Parts: sequence; C-alpha cells; structure tokens
Amino acid sequence: MKILLIIIMCSSIGCTWTFHRSPMKLHIPQTPLPRLETPYQYYVIDENSTVPDAYFETKEEAENYKKYFEEHHTYKIVSMK
Repeated sequence: MKILLIIIMCSSIGCTWTFHRSPMKLHIPQTPLPRLETPYQYYVIDENSTVPDAYFETKEEAENYKKYFEEHHTYKIVSMK
C-alpha cells in the first residue's frame, strides 16, 4: 500500500530533469537592408495610417497593389525621391 502511494505521489508531482547545455547556434538568415537603402521608388500607404503597407520599385506594381485592395482600403501611392 505504501509503495503504491509513493508511486502515485512521484508521478503526480511532475518533476523534470534539466540538462545544462551550451546555447544552440541558430542559422538565421541575415536581415535585409533597411528600407531606406533599398531601390524602392514608390510606397503604398493607407490614408488613415502613418506607416506604409508596401514598397515597390515601379508605379505599375504599386497601382496593381492598390487596385487589389481597393475594396477594403483607401490607399494612396507616394513617390520617394
């Protein structure tokens, strides 16, 4: 009876064994260049926002993005110079 009680107590406590290891080295790709250094010429921003939603190299790409989301957003295209 005592052995059964000890087994139940040990299994219900939920103790774990922790191994002390050196930190793992993750292979994370390098982050892209900041947006100001990339060759984007146009960005699309919602009229009620202060942060651009997307960046594009050509005005045609920006227009396509604006047309695709025109049902739910009121975007404007701004040119970077």
